[in-house]
Amino acid sequence: MAELADALDLNPNVFGRAGSSPATSTMRNIHRIERILNKLDVIWLQYPDYRFFQLLSFIKGELLEVEDTADMFYLEDDELELVLDDYITLKLNK
Repeated sequence: MAELADALDLNPNVFGRAGSSPATSTMRNIHRIERILNKLDVIWLQYPDYRFFQLLSFIKGELLEVEDTADMFYLEDDELELVLDDYITLKLNK
């Protein structure tokens, strides 16, 4: 993923957040995507019979302890990473 971002030479001044001015915006760290996907991979391999949305439902209900999908809408990626890290460290690396 990081290689793709580098190959595309994504410019944060062009690809800023929606609704923001390109000259003043900053793009979220694109490398977070690969980090989060790698953590999801580690967890999913522990539950190989889960379909993708079953995995997301498990993460939502068991790890994030939220009942409303609107709560997930506002969850920052760094917060999600911390939850995934804790789960991997505490539950999977026994």
